[in-house]
Amino acid sequence: MLKLVSNGGAVINTDDFYIVQKASGIDELIFNISVHDENYPKIIEEAVVEYEQPYLVKAIDAGMQMAKVKCQLNLDELKADMNPNYTNNNAALYETISGVLPSGWTFFDHSFSEAEQTIEGGYTAFDIIMECMDAYKVVFRFDVKRKRISSYHLDNFEPLGAFASGDLNLREINYKGKSTSFYTRLYAYGKKGLSFEDINNGKPYVENFQYSDKVVCAYWQDDRYEEKKDLLDDAKERLKTASIPERSYECTVVDLAKTNPDMYSFQDFSLFSVIKLIDEIKNISINYQVVEYWEYPFYPEKNVVTLSSTAPKVQESVKDIKNEITNPNSGFWSVMNNAISSATDWITGVNGGYVIFHKDENDVPYEILIMDTPEIEKAKNVWRWNQNGFGHSLNGYNGPYDLAMTMDGSIVANFITAGTMLADRIKGGTLELGGKENGNGVLQMVGTDGKQIGKWDKDGIEITKGSLSGTSITLGGENDQNGKARLMDSAGNEIVRLDKNGVYAKGKYVCASDKYGRSIEISEGAFNIRAKDGSFAGRIFAISNSWVRIEAGENVSVLMLGDLGCFRINAKTLEVDGALGKTGRAEFSDGTYLDFHCGILSGGNTKEGAF
Repeated sequence: MLKLVSNGGAVINTDDFYIVQKASGIDELIFNISVHDENYPKIIEEAVVEYEQPYLVKAIDAGMQMAKVKCQLNLDELKADMNPNYTNNNAALYETISGVLPSGWTFFDHSFSEAEQTIEGGYTAFDIIMECMDAYKVVFRFDVKRKRISSYHLDNFEPLGAFASGDLNLREINYKGKSTSFYTRLYAYGKKGLSFEDINNGKPYVENFQYSDKVVCAYWQDDRYEEKKDLLDDAKERLKTASIPERSYECTVVDLAKTNPDMYSFQDFSLFSVIKLIDEIKNISINYQVVEYWEYPFYPEKNVVTLSSTAPKVQESVKDIKNEITNPNSGFWSVMNNAISSATDWITGVNGGYVIFHKDENDVPYEILIMDTPEIEKAKNVWRWNQNGFGHSLNGYNGPYDLAMTMDGSIVANFITAGTMLADRIKGGTLELGGKENGNGVLQMVGTDGKQIGKWDKDGIEITKGSLSGTSITLGGENDQNGKARLMDSAGNEIVRLDKNGVYAKGKYVCASDKYGRSIEISEGAFNIRAKDGSFAGRIFAISNSWVRIEAGENVSVLMLGDLGCFRINAKTLEVDGALGKTGRAEFSDGTYLDFHCGILSGGNTKEGAF
């Protein structure tokens, strides 16, 4: 069971929880609890909940009956102290991590990384560890109870015989594949244009044709690199990932190693383990790495694993937009610093230029000109600044000025590089967020109270307030394969599911007709026909595995018994093609007779005898 450590302590009486083991190392604990539970009032944000490891409550989503509580591994001890001017002086991974850990913590380097990287800026120990994921291409696991941190290189994990297939342990499989960031040749540069050309056979680029033999080029610059060999090694590593499509599987598996360890102990699906996936639909069998693992301690048959053919970009899952802007070592600031350096060279005269004070007929200056020649008539590149504004022209003094800032507050520009932009509204044709060195883009919607009400990021669209509307919605298809739509209640339980198998719903499904003024309601396993006012008009339902009953009002019913091959009608009258069936006896002169009920022969007495 779960234990509430803070707020007076308590035992949380639920086994309805699971642990999400994440590639970032920041694991999550998620559980459901009744809002009427006596301990529910103690469960508040930042409360400490423990199950093998301590977790902090980070989000609570409560409805009328149940609440879903999301917790994150408690790493606050690593965030307690800030070093505003930190530098690791271009050190290896072990020296970097060991040098910043609080007293009592131990670091175990299972990655055996020998690369030396520079990390500088204002950081806590936790921030530095997160930076090391990107800088040294490693992942971390945290054991907070024993104050241990372990690092791993994903390439060091080897297949140990575990596999997943539909015949044995695979219950559900969802495939995702994309090649939007695909390239096979990478031009890489470090600080001040550093290139590895002279140690790479005269080539300023690296190539990898493991998936395709076509040449697709990309450019990468990162000012953190000061050594050619480190730049070359990381360029190869980056290209190794980019030169194959990103493929991932989300699988619901029977965790046989947990449910039957004596027979299936080799079926290890733990985080980062390499397993062979047998995809019978695509007719492929390939090794994939577990990059996320949902573990239900008390219900291992519900465990879920996410498999990927590429190393997870763990640094992107723990950095947000604010970190990209404020972190001087981020990819964003690498781009920004290059822009600043280029602008500095231009403005300080590195690339030449002439400053002219343009005067009127009275020899009074009225504008400043900065040009590529001292003669106005011959100049092509012109900066022009007067009381109406300033602008730049590539076509001489008379323009046009495609870059300008005018006195009415207008700015005309083709490209703007900025850290933070505050605006009332942004209008245009295309809004592009993230990509390349800026990582994964995020679009956040915030209410008047400052709280997030919606988010659009690499994981999809999340709306916590308001509605999503439009003319059409498409789920699944060529890359995402089978789409799925799910409707959950406030406790996180599925109540409606729409997938390739059809529609599944707990509750009612209603199909109404304005033309005939009736509706069909599917609920509790029956088709109920209702009038426009909602009153009962008829019903079709199964009373057993082989008996089906059709009712019309209170006095008419039809019973079909499949096993007996029988068809029964219960009614006061029966009409066929306008003819009303009668009830009575037909007598004949020879003394024989036939009995009818609602026009159907029900018995009689003939020469052969009574029946």
